[in-house]
Amino acid sequence: MPTIRDLSQGGVQPHASTHMSGGSDAIKLDELAAPTDVTTLNVSTSAHGLTPKLPNDATKYLDGTGAFSVPAGSGGSGSYLGTTVKTSGTTFTTGASTNTIRVRLQAGGGGGGGAASNLFSPAGGGGAGGYAEKTFAVSPSTAYTCAIGAAGAGGSAGNNNGSAGGNSTFAVGGTTVTAFGGNGGIGTAGGSGSSAIFVLGGAAASVSTSADLNASGSPGGFGTGSGGIGGSGASGAGGSCLFGAGGNSLNTQSGGAAGVGYGAGGSGGCSLSSGGNVAGGAGLAGVIVVEEFS
Repeated sequence: MPTIRDLSQGGVQPHASTHMSGGSDAIKLDELAAPTDVTTLNVSTSAHGLTPKLPNDATKYLDGTGAFSVPAGSGGSGSYLGTTVKTSGTTFTTGASTNTIRVRLQAGGGGGGGAASNLFSPAGGGGAGGYAEKTFAVSPSTAYTCAIGAAGAGGSAGNNNGSAGGNSTFAVGGTTVTAFGGNGGIGTAGGSGSSAIFVLGGAAASVSTSADLNASGSPGGFGTGSGGIGGSGASGAGGSCLFGAGGNSLNTQSGGAAGVGYGAGGSGGCSLSSGGNVAGGAGLAGVIVVEEFS
């Protein structure tokens, strides 16, 4: 009975050559037996080969190393499962299928400064809270500790500074991401002479820590006024941020205004023509947004 020599020993027997492409009895690839999970012939960086078994995950692609990967910037390692917007509470519990989360933290905004009664008395606006963003590998159905930054109070009526907003935090294992609260606006006793005054807004928040993206918050606007005819001025606007707009600057006798949304600063109070003491506007509480992936 004829035998087929090992190809490494040289030569190809006539019978084997008929099964090759162009042979009289060529074997079609799609008529061979079903393949198994053996990876020996998989494509690699050193040789052509078979496509690896698909991972049954539409979010992944076959990259240049022969592995299935998630595109950069997709935010998670699997399929998107949902988003939670947290405005209260001290824990977040992952879903039963969650293995990755992307967390976005906005700290609380600072309150605007108060203004004492005077000819012109425009206080500074509160600064916006800082921002942080991080992707974590997590365990399903597990509670993780968090904190949402409180709103900074506006300075009480008179020459009183606004309060800083609270920090927002999120902890996984030994890593705690912190977004720092916005600083309060500066209060003012105002002026009654011909010289102009400038009153500082709350300074920019400290840069966030331990995140993939660490950011500060915008400072509050400064108040300005002068004697002129009867006195005039405008208080500082509250600092704005990704999730909120700061309180508007005021140029009439009025207490400061709060902003809209999350994490923004309140505007400073404005007292004109000795109309009485006024308070600063309150800042806005922060928020935590959590996206879950399988």
